[in-house]
Amino acid sequence: MATNFTEVATGLKSLLATSLIDKRVSELSDNDKAVIQYAFDSLIAMKPAWRNAFKSKKDVVEYKKQLGLAMIDSKINSLEKVNSGIELARKDVSAYMPSTGLFVKWCKDRYGEKLVLQRQQNDHNNKKNGVLLIEQDTFAKRQAVAKSELNSIRKMLNKKEVFHE
Repeated sequence: MATNFTEVATGLKSLLATSLIDKRVSELSDNDKAVIQYAFDSLIAMKPAWRNAFKSKKDVVEYKKQLGLAMIDSKINSLEKVNSGIELARKDVSAYMPSTGLFVKWCKDRYGEKLVLQRQQNDHNNKKNGVLLIEQDTFAKRQAVAKSELNSIRKMLNKKEVFHE
């Protein structure tokens, strides 16, 4: 009898999880769904072994759901970020579909790389007589902050009530 109860409980958990995922997916806008479809279509176009990952139409639908939720949870909310992930997918030598987490990582990494390059270009453009206009970090400033923090910690440790509740 315990086995039956365990099986029922496991089935209910699975059903609840599926219904929560379906609820979140149903709340996606048409634009979100179009971006997810674009990402999926791009991936299968460049990953010839995609058929190995999906045995049925249900597998395809589930992958798209998970891809969409992963993108939304990770704030992949622009076509520019998705295109950044697709750029890295093109460079990936594997013929197989990436996991949803790997695709999200590609979107973030490549987009972050572009932001860094853009920031470097802006810094370069902001130079005046060979010196950046931003405040320069110096050893003396860092040392002064460290001494101040150390003194604060020492004062706190000298108080007896720190060690009592």
